[in-house]
Amino acid sequence: MHKTKSEGDTETSEAKWKEQCIITEKKCIQPRTPPRVFICGYCDGSFSNGDLAWSNFIDHVGLHYQNGDDCAKNIMDWREDRNLTQWCSDHGLGGSSTESSENNMDDECSGTCCHSDCQSVKMEDSDSG
Repeated sequence: MHKTKSEGDTETSEAKWKEQCIITEKKCIQPRTPPRVFICGYCDGSFSNGDLAWSNFIDHVGLHYQNGDDCAKNIMDWREDRNLTQWCSDHGLGGSSTESSENNMDDECSGTCCHSDCQSVKMEDSDSG
């Protein structure tokens, strides 16, 4: 018995659907486990409450700005979260540890930060090369 055109279309649609489900599932697989501890760069508050750590950390930092806290008035006052920096390095994010040590501007800044003076130094270095 031959399949009718509609039966063939249904099988093709179902096969495409299954293929798309597999592709979507692969996109949902988390490529790395996020850090479980975050330290506020303004007040040293620690956030280690499992899956909520990142969300609570971001909410906390946002409240420093929202409340107009003195500590958050100057980004230069932000202290590096060394655990987060190490996690990024371990996962190939933000350059290798060799690059990081070569780019050190001073003890507190790795040269990959958001400090405007570090960025201008990096820009000058790249312009001269």
